[in-house]
Amino acid sequence: MDFSQIRKPKDQKIEIANWDQTFVFDIETMGVPSKVKEHCTYPAFQEPKYGNLKDPIKREQFYQQKKEEWENAEADWWQKQIDKSALDPITGRVVAIGYLFPYAYTGEDELWDKIQIEGINSSSHDVCETRIIRNFWERFNEACMSYGHIIGHNIEKFDLVFLMQRSWQLGIRISPMVMNGRFFHKQIIDTMKLWTCYGFNEYISLDKLAKILNLGKKMDNYEAVQFAQDWLSGDKETAEFYLKTDLDLTYKIYERLMGGK
Repeated sequence: MDFSQIRKPKDQKIEIANWDQTFVFDIETMGVPSKVKEHCTYPAFQEPKYGNLKDPIKREQFYQQKKEEWENAEADWWQKQIDKSALDPITGRVVAIGYLFPYAYTGEDELWDKIQIEGINSSSHDVCETRIIRNFWERFNEACMSYGHIIGHNIEKFDLVFLMQRSWQLGIRISPMVMNGRFFHKQIIDTMKLWTCYGFNEYISLDKLAKILNLGKKMDNYEAVQFAQDWLSGDKETAEFYLKTDLDLTYKIYERLMGGK
C-alpha cells in the first residue's frame, strides 16, 4: 500500500481539552549502527557441554561443529542488535517528537491540522536532536507549572526514560519536576498505566487499546522503524500521518479514560 497517498480522514474531529499547557506527545527514534559497534560485544565462544560423549575424536568434532555454528551466527547477531538499537537510548537517538496541544487552539481549525512535529534533518543529527530534546523539557516545565497534563502511551516505560537518558548523554538538563523521588510527576498521564490501573509490568499496545475502546486503529503494515526511513528519505507525509495518528489515538484514549467520552 502506498501510504504517501493517505491524508487526514474527512470525518476527523478532535475536541478541545480543559487544561492550559496540556499536551500529548510521542517520540520516534532510530538506531545508530556505529553506536551498536561501539557499545555491543558479540558473546565469546563457550566450551560446549559434551554430555556422555567420551570419545576424544568425536568430542573434537563436536567442538569444531559448535565453534563453526558460533562463527556463522555472528552476522545475524549483529543484525539483530542493529534492528533493536532504536529502542535503546545508548544505541539510538530521537528522530522526532510530535505534539498535540488540545487546549492551545480554539477557532475553526481542527486540532489535527495544528499538530506540531519537530524532527532532525539528514545533515546535523546531533545538533537537531539536542534542540528537539531541550524544547521538550521547556514544554514539560510549562505544563507542570500550569497544572497541565503531559499525556502519552507507555511514556513512563519508554518515551520519558529514553528522553532522560539521551539528555544525560548529550549534556542537556532534564526537568527537575519529571521525577518525584522514584515516581514520575503526578501531572504525567500514561494511558497505558491508566488502563491497566497501574498494575505491575502490565502492558497493552496503543493499537489494541484503541480498538478495544472503538476509537480507531494505527496504520496497517507500518512499523515504527519505518518512520525514520521515511522522514529522512523525504517521504515526510507518510511519516507525519503515522505520528499524527498515534497522537490522535492517544488523546482520544485519554479523553475516554479521564472523562468518559
